[in-house]
Amino acid sequence: MFEAPRPGTVSVAILNEFDIIVDGFADLLRSNPGFRVVETPPLDADSDLAVFDTYGRAAEPWDEIEALLSVRPDRAVVLYTFGVNRHLTDDALRRGVRGVIWKGTDGPTLIDDLGRIARGETVIDLPVGLSAPPRPPGSWPFRSTGLSLRESEVLAHVAAGRSNREVAGILCVSAETVKTHVRSVLRKLGVANRTEAAWKAVQSDQFARTRRTATLHGPADRPPPPGVADEPDEPDGAMTAVV
Repeated sequence: MFEAPRPGTVSVAILNEFDIIVDGFADLLRSNPGFRVVETPPLDADSDLAVFDTYGRAAEPWDEIEALLSVRPDRAVVLYTFGVNRHLTDDALRRGVRGVIWKGTDGPTLIDDLGRIARGETVIDLPVGLSAPPRPPGSWPFRSTGLSLRESEVLAHVAAGRSNREVAGILCVSAETVKTHVRSVLRKLGVANRTEAAWKAVQSDQFARTRRTATLHGPADRPPPPGVADEPDEPDGAMTAVV
């Protein structure tokens, strides 16, 4: 049984498979007295907001967002993502999403955005005119090794067997940008190629995962073991392996 929300608090369900991502987001919210974190699943929990974090996800989230809205039409769904563009934003709003927030947004702004959404506003918070690297809140896999949030997410996709071109499409960046991130990940992890990076990732507790997603047919099973995509045109030592 869930604790009844205190007057004036906003209850939030955080949806992502990676435990460290959810825990980092939850710690940020718990440090603010106006928010209460609701454990997930179940997905029909009594929450005001459902924050859908796209870290490590391969496909557009519309089926899961439709499921969230069908279970609780009165709950505001927020898309929290690095892969932002006009097409995704327009599609999200058309489907009933009440907020699209860029993952590079700083902690105070993120908290303010969530509060505004909880009060009934529609909030679109995208990167504009950046003059310095973003300082996103929370934690993520291999942050302690020096990986940025974007590099960590690239590693998650590489460990899941996605090619640079696939990752570029998901994150709305160029394949060349992904190649640059991959090289940086290899250097920071002290490994020689994508296979070694993927192996290091999936063997680490930092990549522990719990299914917190929604489908139209109920919660899905644990995802299959990831593999490493073949990238024959990559100079970073790419090869095919199942890990």
